[in-house]
Amino acid sequence: MERPPSQHHAKQDEPFAGLSRAITDGSQSGDPLKEMAATMAYQVNQPLAAIVLAGETAVHWLDQEPADIDSARRLILGMAADARRAAAIAKQAYLALAYRAE
Repeated sequence: MERPPSQHHAKQDEPFAGLSRAITDGSQSGDPLKEMAATMAYQVNQPLAAIVLAGETAVHWLDQEPADIDSARRLILGMAADARRAAAIAKQAYLALAYRAE
C-alpha cells in the first residue's frame, strides 16, 4: 500500500490523552512519573516505528527499476509528519514535568 506512515496508527481526538492522564494521576502504578514514562515511551515508539518502516520501504521503491519516486516521496513526507508527532509528544512531556516541578 502507499499510505504514509502517519496513517498507520489511529488518530485520536486528543493524541496526548494517555500522557495527560498519566501525568495527573499515575493511575496504574500509583507513581505518576513511572506511569508518564511508560505512556510516553509507548506513544513515541509508535511514530518512530512508522518512520523506520517507511524509510526501509522508500529505499526499496528507489532501488526498483524504474524507481518509484512518487511513492517514495509520499512516504518521506509521512516520515516528516511522524517525526513531528514524536517531537510534540516529547515536548508535551517536558512541559508537563516542568509544570510539576513548580
